[in-house]
Amino acid sequence: MAKKKKSSAPAENNNTALRGAFIAAIAILAAVVLGVTSSYLRSRTLEQSPPVISSINPSQITIKHPETGEEQIIPISPASAGVVESKPVTEKGKSLDFFLRNITSKESIHRLELEEAKLLFDSGKAVFIDTRSRGEYDAAHIKGAIHIQTNAGQEVIEKTARDYRNKILIPYCHGIGCRLSDRVAYRLFDAGHRKIGIFFGGWQKWDEHGYPEDKN
Repeated sequence: MAKKKKSSAPAENNNTALRGAFIAAIAILAAVVLGVTSSYLRSRTLEQSPPVISSINPSQITIKHPETGEEQIIPISPASAGVVESKPVTEKGKSLDFFLRNITSKESIHRLELEEAKLLFDSGKAVFIDTRSRGEYDAAHIKGAIHIQTNAGQEVIEKTARDYRNKILIPYCHGIGCRLSDRVAYRLFDAGHRKIGIFFGGWQKWDEHGYPEDKN
């Protein structure tokens, strides 16, 4: 009588189950190792990442930390930042300081165009001198201007230079082609004043643009 062979199915099933369990365990272990490694690398990256500048304006810099999200504000002062404060300039790029320099000769007296004259007027660092006739001055003149004609006494010229020694004195007359303002400017220079400008556009240009005036 022939013997029956034992079935190998249970053994094969056990082996398959073991392999599956082993593979699952390896997968879980790999996932854990990967997660731990990723977390470690991320933390190291954040630790090494420097703060970043999130915004800048003329008065402060805002810095943001990439890990915490916290922001730090650092105030800026022109002196500490090595920044030179901007000065008002004319359309031709000349600053107030340029016109307030001491001149060295009559030839170096500043010849002012309208925008330069208005800049100095607005700055409060200038005194305008109307060199036209008394009647014209009384009718209307640049706001705050004083009146000195070319035939004024020497004591008037010297007193003006003395009283306004820290101002730029700006004679003007009727407009382009009028030389009355040049003569007064030269007399001021001879009296020792060294901050002088001639507004050669004169009353005509100032009045045309509707700039501040004194009128009777």
